[in-house]
Amino acid sequence: MNLNIDTDGLKNARLFFEVIGDKANGALARSVNRTIQGVKTDSVRSVRENYNVKAASVRKGFSFKKANRRSSNASALVRGSRISLREFGVRPNSLRSRPKVGLSVRVGRQRKTIRSSFFSKGKHIYRRVEKSRLPVEKLLGPSIPQMMNNEEVVNNVEKSAVERFEKNFKHEMGREIQRSLK
Repeated sequence: MNLNIDTDGLKNARLFFEVIGDKANGALARSVNRTIQGVKTDSVRSVRENYNVKAASVRKGFSFKKANRRSSNASALVRGSRISLREFGVRPNSLRSRPKVGLSVRVGRQRKTIRSSFFSKGKHIYRRVEKSRLPVEKLLGPSIPQMMNNEEVVNNVEKSAVERFEKNFKHEMGREIQRSLK
């Protein structure tokens, strides 16, 4: 997902840069950095609306490159491999209870039963490939980047990022104007 925020469309932005001068770049960098932090928050919230995954698991995949006075570019990078199905609301959720059919997992909006599946003492869920005890297969859900590429998630994040940037930039403009009047 590539998110671009157009700063040219904001009213009074050019006037602000002319009046304040060099300090405007700092205000722009601060507002972009706050927006990027908000993108992380909105992304976690939006992913959790569509997938039954823990928020901490989604947050782990984010890394940032912040803007500064010289460069107003900032980026949020989402990385990660596929997540264990254990993170997606498994029932029964303890090692003691042994289901007759298999474990039930809710990855998206509905719960599915996986036949011949079981917990290990670690953090993974396995399924028997054959009737015999071995071989077993580790079951994995989607990765964080796959969940972020969901159309609903992308639309929600883009919309809120633009709103958040406009709000942050107006706040930073007002703050710099107040500082210059003192």
